[in-house]
Amino acid sequence: MSRILLAEDDDEQLRLLDVNIRSNDRVIVVARNAPEAKEHINRGELDLIVADLRMDVDGRPDKEAGLAVLRAAKRQDRDLQVIIVTNYATPEISKAAMEEGAFEFLDRNPVSIDFWPMLRAKVDLAIRFRNLLQGRP
Repeated sequence: MSRILLAEDDDEQLRLLDVNIRSNDRVIVVARNAPEAKEHINRGELDLIVADLRMDVDGRPDKEAGLAVLRAAKRQDRDLQVIIVTNYATPEISKAAMEEGAFEFLDRNPVSIDFWPMLRAKVDLAIRFRNLLQGRP
């Protein structure tokens, strides 16, 4: 059973993430801001994090909160996989996320790609990769 943390502060986006990622072999855990996500990370037992790039930090919006979640995840467990999602992609922030160890950086607004099937495929790949790294089938 895979444990996935959804770190998202927008209720509608959180609902859409949950609906599109949930399956019988996955436990979904929710964090509504970056500090809450870090608490879940510190507890361990996660296989994947799907984090919004922009989230609240201490009650204020932070344009790069998802990168802070990514850093916390990699400090806790280098094999923990993180997918960053955003409506505000730039080449610079995408590059930064990948250099810091994100499994994937996905823009919710691509013109030619349907986001939800792409996200589902990336989630499946990230979980398989994590299982390989952990020596699990």
